[in-house]
Amino acid sequence: MTMTTMKDAVWDVMPTPYEVSARMAEIFMRALANRAGDGGAVRVALSGGSTPREALAMLARPYVASQIDWGRLEVYFSDERCVPHDDPASNIAMARQALLDHVPLKPGQIHPVPFEGTTPEGAQKAAAAYDALLKAQHTQPGEPFFDLVMLGMGTDGHTASLFPNTAALAATSAWAAAGQAPVVPHQRVTLTYPALASSRLVAFMVTGAAKAPVTKALKSPAHSGATLPAGRVQTQGRLVILADEAAMGVPKGS
Repeated sequence: MTMTTMKDAVWDVMPTPYEVSARMAEIFMRALANRAGDGGAVRVALSGGSTPREALAMLARPYVASQIDWGRLEVYFSDERCVPHDDPASNIAMARQALLDHVPLKPGQIHPVPFEGTTPEGAQKAAAAYDALLKAQHTQPGEPFFDLVMLGMGTDGHTASLFPNTAALAATSAWAAAGQAPVVPHQRVTLTYPALASSRLVAFMVTGAAKAPVTKALKSPAHSGATLPAGRVQTQGRLVILADEAAMGVPKGS
């Protein structure tokens, strides 16, 4: 099977974070529209963070939401912090506040990472449960499971909760794994590289001048970001990086 890697990524650079969010909202809508003819579910893995939040909020606007067939959407999460679902730090709480509570989705269409406690053992238990859920729903082996995976990228090159020098990077069969973040809350659950690879489209959102060294490394022909967690993401489909000019190192006002 041919996989798309970071060296094959399409870079889409825009002036501001707002435009990055708007482009992601457009990609989200297109993912649903592209499957309109087959009547199947459209599976999207959401990401946390301020830029994804803005994209989700755009989709919740009445004149945008009215154009979307919400009944076919199945929502998943690229990662989650091991905190209760109503904790403001959780990605599910952010997604509900920005989008999910404002559009006609049934509870069964939303698939959050279960909360099993804030300990490493709780993270392992939650990861095992999410792994089992994803694999049970992936009924067509070899075919991409996710239609769209939304991802961010940290200044250390992490994506989802795949942080440098952590055990989750080595997962080869599990689709979800316990992750360890250098910042609180430390315990996480993350989709793994095999899960991210089972996708039609992976779209990164990268904004802010602090990300410029990471984007430079990812674009380097000699480096291709192979030592960065984000640089090791592959997909069965397309890989797109939506970045603002600051993240690309473009001087302000140039």
